[in-house]
Amino acid sequence: MGKLFIKSRHTGRDCRYPEHREVNLACPPWRLDSGNPCRNDGVLSLAETTCQSGRGTSMRLFHLYFLAISALIFLAGCTPNTRQVKFYLLQPINRTEVRATAMDTASPALLVGLGPIEIPAYLDRPQIVTGNTGSELRMAEYHRWAEPLKDTITRVLTENLALAMPSSHVLSFPWNRAAIPDYQVEIKIHRFHVDAVGNCELKADWTVLKQNKPVSMKSFQTHVPVSGPDTDYEAKVAAQSQALARFGKEMADELSKLYDLNH
Repeated sequence: MGKLFIKSRHTGRDCRYPEHREVNLACPPWRLDSGNPCRNDGVLSLAETTCQSGRGTSMRLFHLYFLAISALIFLAGCTPNTRQVKFYLLQPINRTEVRATAMDTASPALLVGLGPIEIPAYLDRPQIVTGNTGSELRMAEYHRWAEPLKDTITRVLTENLALAMPSSHVLSFPWNRAAIPDYQVEIKIHRFHVDAVGNCELKADWTVLKQNKPVSMKSFQTHVPVSGPDTDYEAKVAAQSQALARFGKEMADELSKLYDLNH
């Protein structure tokens, strides 16, 4: 009779050849359990025990790391931001400070149409824009306009003109088609922000039209110092309101001259 060859029921390979590649692995891909003639029944080798212990430690460390990261993300998301956003409005001139123009208040009232008003793209945003060093600008995330800047400029200039020209009626663009203004004022603003040294700069080109024909083309520029520290946005907005007051006065004076020339 020939010799009886005993084979592993796990791999189907002859276990008499211990030099076999899979047998010599430090961490065999299979577990040799009870009934395998190549190993002691139910006993793990030192290499296999060490390998499985290392795998368990690595998994525990990975789970701890994952839980720590998840906890940090959770705490960061749940931490409330206690800083509140503040909102601002430009203000018209005070009635008690208005110096009426030389226009005769007994004369027929003028109908003045104000607008359209264009503002540069860098100002067309909710955040209040201020200048930084060089050509850099800052957008204040926690200090914002309470309404679109173009709308608040139009509203304030309309009120300023109406106060400076008490005998006139001022319409803001767009107005009813049935209304035909005696004069229309178109404005294109180029700069309107507080710079890095604390001055509010307003620079604009404006045109007066009569019956859709230009009768006066002007440029306006002014600087108003901010009476407060760099962090005082209330003072910055007040300086911008003062710059619009100066602009409104110049427009009122020009409209008064045009009225005098035609009457």
